[in-house]
Amino acid sequence: MLTFHVVYPEDDGLYWSENYHILFLLRGRTVLHVDAKEIVLAAEDFLVINPCSPYQVVSAQQAVWLCMEINAMLLQQGNARLDSRKIVCSSVDVDGSDREIIQQIRKLIANIFAVYSREEPQMHFRSQSKALLLFDLLLNQFSTEEARQGARSDRIYQFLRETLQYIHENFRETALLDTIAAKLNISASYLSRLLRSQLGQSFSEILFNRRIQQAVLELEQTEKSITEIAYNNGFSSSSAFISRFKERFGCTPFAYRKQRAGQSPSDPVPHAEESVFQSISKYMDQTTEPPGSKRLCRSIRRIECDLLQKQAGEPVCHNWKRLANIGWAVEGLSAEIQKQISMAQREIGFEYLRFHGIFNDDLMLYDEDAKGNPTLNFVYCDLLLDFLQSIGLKPYLELGFVPQKLASHPERQDLNRAHICMPKDWDKWDMLVHDFVAHCIRRYGIQEVRTWRFTPIMCNHILYGFFTWEEYMTMYDHVWTVLKQIDPQLLIGGPGIDVSVLLCEWDRSFGPWIAHCQQENRMPDFITLKYYPYDHTHDSSRDWEYMTYENVDPPLNRQESLMEHGLKKVRALVKKSGYSAEDLVVEAWNAAYSQTDPCNDICYKSAFIAKNILETLGEAWSMGYWALSDHMVDFNPPRSQCSFRGGGGLITYDGICKSGYYVMKELAKLKGNRIQAENGYLIVQDGQTLCIVAYQYCGYNLFHREELEKASDIRDPYYLCLEGERQARIFAFRGLAEGTYTVERFVIGPTHGGNPYEVWQQIGAPENMTKWMRDYVSDHASPQYQIETVRTVDGILEIRCIIDPHDVHIIRITASDV
Repeated sequence: MLTFHVVYPEDDGLYWSENYHILFLLRGRTVLHVDAKEIVLAAEDFLVINPCSPYQVVSAQQAVWLCMEINAMLLQQGNARLDSRKIVCSSVDVDGSDREIIQQIRKLIANIFAVYSREEPQMHFRSQSKALLLFDLLLNQFSTEEARQGARSDRIYQFLRETLQYIHENFRETALLDTIAAKLNISASYLSRLLRSQLGQSFSEILFNRRIQQAVLELEQTEKSITEIAYNNGFSSSSAFISRFKERFGCTPFAYRKQRAGQSPSDPVPHAEESVFQSISKYMDQTTEPPGSKRLCRSIRRIECDLLQKQAGEPVCHNWKRLANIGWAVEGLSAEIQKQISMAQREIGFEYLRFHGIFNDDLMLYDEDAKGNPTLNFVYCDLLLDFLQSIGLKPYLELGFVPQKLASHPERQDLNRAHICMPKDWDKWDMLVHDFVAHCIRRYGIQEVRTWRFTPIMCNHILYGFFTWEEYMTMYDHVWTVLKQIDPQLLIGGPGIDVSVLLCEWDRSFGPWIAHCQQENRMPDFITLKYYPYDHTHDSSRDWEYMTYENVDPPLNRQESLMEHGLKKVRALVKKSGYSAEDLVVEAWNAAYSQTDPCNDICYKSAFIAKNILETLGEAWSMGYWALSDHMVDFNPPRSQCSFRGGGGLITYDGICKSGYYVMKELAKLKGNRIQAENGYLIVQDGQTLCIVAYQYCGYNLFHREELEKASDIRDPYYLCLEGERQARIFAFRGLAEGTYTVERFVIGPTHGGNPYEVWQQIGAPENMTKWMRDYVSDHASPQYQIETVRTVDGILEIRCIIDPHDVHIIRITASDV
C-alpha cells in the first residue's frame, strides 16, 4: 500500500501514476507543471499529486525528491469519498491560517518515512496506519468535489509521454508538431490543446525549453562557436538564438560562456557534505525506546535439539581469528597500537596481522643516492616485524606501496599516505622485493617465512583509477616471479577483489586475471577477497577503470545474509579453477568502508559481527575483520578528543574496547562441534558442555543505507537501524542425563553490558575524555554475567532467554549434579 522512493528528477521529465504521490523536496529547487499550473518547490516544500494526474519537471536545480506513493485503490476501498474528490494541497503560497496545519503535515510525512525506513520490508504496518491518518487529514482539510477521469487520463498520459519523448530525442528537426500528431494518429490542433491544458505550456514553449537546455550544455562543455551551437540545436539563425537566449538568461551566450569559464570546476557543490535527508530529518522524532524497556515479547520461539539424534557436525573453525588488520605499517610502531594488538592477542589470539604500506616512505626502507642507485634501510621494518614475532603473530605482507623515488606517478596518492601506481623502473622494483624478502629470511629463517603470506598491491585500487587491470597483472607477475625464484614454497595470493563487485554480471575482472595466471603458469597459492556489502548490481554499465574515488560507493545492499551467500557463490566460481574454501582469504570485511558511522560504536556492531562470523564458519580460510583499532592516520584527527567518533575498529583510538570486541573475545572461547544452527543462533557441543550463541541483528534502516557517511545530524545511533522486536526463545534439549546443570550467561546489548558507548552516554557523553573517564567507561562496560542452575524436567532441559534488538547472548551449559 505504501512505498517511498528517492527521485533525482531531470528537466522535461514527465511523471504519472494511478496512485497518490506526495513529493517532499529534500534538496534543491524544482519547477513543475501540474494541472496547467506552474509550481515552484524549494527544500522542505511538499506537494500532493492526485491519481492519473501527469506532472512535468520544467527545471530541476540539484533537486532530490522523496516521493511517498500510496495505493489509491486501497484508499478508495476504505473511503468511498476519495473517488469523487480531488486533494489540492501544497506547502507553497499558504496563508497564515494554514501554516500550522501545513507544518503538521510536514511532521506527519517525516515521521511516516521514519517509521517506514525502520520497519522490516515485509512488516510495514505502523507506517501504513500513520499514512491513513495523514490522508484522513488531507481529505477533510484540502479536498474538493471533482470526479477523476482514470481511463481517459491513462490515454492522455500515453500521448503526453510519447510527445515529450519524441521532442527530447528529435528536437533539432523541423515541423515536429505535425510529425508527432501523425505518429499518434491525432490532429496537430488537438495535440497542441492537450499540451496546453495538461502541462500549461504550448508545443513551441516545450520545444524551445528542450533546445535551449541542450544549447546551454554545449556552451558549458564544448568550444563550439555560437553559430554552430545555434544551428546544431534547431534555431533558425544565430541571431534568433542570441535573442531568445538573452530573454531567458539576461545575457548573451558569449557572456554566459565567459562567466562560466571564470568559475573553478573544483568549487564545492552547495550542501554536498549534507545528507539529502537532513531537510526532512529535522521534523522526525529521532529517539528510540531502549530495546528492553517496557516491551512485551512480540514472538516466542521454541527450538528443539535432540542430542541423541544429532550427529556431531564440523568442529568450530575460528577462521575469523586467523587474520587481524591495522591500518598502516607505521602505525604498528606506535605505543598505543602495540598496546591494543598485545591485548587482543592475549584475549582473542590471532595468527596473522595485516597492514598496508610496508614499502611506504614513512618506514624509510627505500632511498636512492645522488646517482640514482637504490639504498635500503631495514631498521623500522625490523622493529615492526620483531614486535609481531614477540607476541606470536605472523606478518601478512602486502608488498606495497611504491616509494616516492620509484613511483611512476607520485601524484597518485591515497589519503596523502601512499603512492599508488606502478614503479617507473621494474628492475629496481624487483630488487626491492627480492632484497626485502631475502632480508626477512636471513633474520627469521626460511621455515618461518614460508608460513608468512604475501600479496602485491590489492587490485581494488583500480576502482579509484590509480592503475588498470593490465598494470595490476604486470605487478602481480613481477612479485610472483621474484618470490618464487627466492623459494617456490613462499605463499603469494591475489587479487584482493571485492566480492560485491566480483559477483556482478558486468564485472570482467577475475576471469581474465585467472586466465592470465594459467597461461603464464603463475597461479596464486590463495585467492584474496574483500567484503563490503555495497550494491553494485544495479550499475551494469560501470567498468572498473571508469569509476572514481568520489562516486565509488553505491547504496548498501539490503540482503541481510549477503556475506554468507556471496561466499558460497565465490566458492562455486573459484572451484572451476581448482580452488576450495581453504584457498579463500577474506582480507577485510565490515559493514561498510565508513570511519564516521555512529553505528560502529554501538551494539549494532556486536550483533553484526556475531551474525557474520557464525554464518561464515568454514566458508573461507580466513575472515579478517577490518579493523582492530580506530587508530588510523588515514583520517583527520577529531576536533575534540572524543573516544566515540564512528570508527570501524573494535577498539577506540584511545584504547576503549567496543561491543564488537567483547563479542569476539567471548566467541574465541567456543570449542567443540557445531550440532545445530539457523538464522539467529548456533549450538555447539564440547563433550558434556553445550554452548548457545543467540543474537538479534537489526540492519541499517532505509535512508542510512542510502547515505551512510552523512548521519552526523542523528542524535540516537539506534535510530539508524531497523527496529526489531523483543523475542523470547526457549532452547529445549533432549538426551541429556537427568540432573542439575549450571548455566552461565554472557550478554552484550544496549541494556545488558558490553556497551561502552552507553556508559559514556550515562556519564554525560564528554567530548574530551580524561584517563580517569576512559578507565571508568572501560571498567563499567563488561558484558552482563549471570549464573543459575536449571534441572531437567521429563528428560528435557529448557533454557529460556529474552533477546532484544542488537543483543548477543553466549550461554554455556555444564553438568553440576548428574
